[in-house]
Amino acid sequence: MESSLEIRLSEANERPVSLMGMSPEALESFMVVMSSLKEIAVSLVNSDELIFSIQEGSALCSIQAPPHAMESVYEEVDAAIRGESRKKEIVDPLRKIQAQLQNDNYNYGFWYKKPGKSVEIHARLKGARKLQLKRVKQSPFSYQLLILRGFLNQIGGKNPNYHFDFEDGEKITVECSIEQAKSIKEYLYREVNSLVLCKKWERENKRDEFFHKVLLNEPVNEWFEGFLERYYTEEDLVKKLSVIHNFMDEAFANSDLGHEILRNLLLAFNDERFHLSELKTPLVISKPFMDHPLIKEPRQALLETYKSKRS
Repeated sequence: MESSLEIRLSEANERPVSLMGMSPEALESFMVVMSSLKEIAVSLVNSDELIFSIQEGSALCSIQAPPHAMESVYEEVDAAIRGESRKKEIVDPLRKIQAQLQNDNYNYGFWYKKPGKSVEIHARLKGARKLQLKRVKQSPFSYQLLILRGFLNQIGGKNPNYHFDFEDGEKITVECSIEQAKSIKEYLYREVNSLVLCKKWERENKRDEFFHKVLLNEPVNEWFEGFLERYYTEEDLVKKLSVIHNFMDEAFANSDLGHEILRNLLLAFNDERFHLSELKTPLVISKPFMDHPLIKEPRQALLETYKSKRS
């Protein structure tokens, strides 16, 4: 079942509105809202996933898309209303919609609808201050998942970590928790594939930092290498989320490692340094398997991280 964003113009100048009979002013207002809503959707979702409709019963504009795509659109709209969006392509058209909602001559309703739930948007958007882009300083670092393959030759320390030594003399230290260190210990003095979250610094004299996520066996590692290459080729968040969905669809369709790959995906994204949508997407994918023995614990841990970041 598809999810949707819907805007309905029910009254103009205290008169009921119908697609069969609208004043020039009401039509112009409705067209501004409809065009702006389309602009938001197409900036985030592939056009072939979107379905647009204009319906009678007042004047209703509806945009439908798969739940994961429309959820991301709603979260971007929500962020813009809260003043947390850095995306001009979202804030500018949403500001035009806000202006029409705040015009006392018109009575608009605005909803995000997904299976089993309807979320009202119009009251918050109408009551919000004029929408502005969030101004932030350029971060001196970024985070990225990557795979380190090396010889694990040391683990421990007061602040737990483990070490790789490479043939060219390079040494890398990976931070981990005490519980992670206990599970990693059995791989000491072996060649391993370590999926880590890398804090990449822009300054050349600043060393990158590495945080352990999970060790990958060789078959699973091959899947993740392809996934990470595709994931970080995309810059747009919604397209990245589609890569996650496609990755897991392919894994379950083309291998018998689906549950194991999904378990490692849950472990990989269990970190508050990811965007809320990046945390939520593996949760949505894993919901049908939430009681599976490989999935239950890592999914619950990621869910707690998601709730903590959202609060």
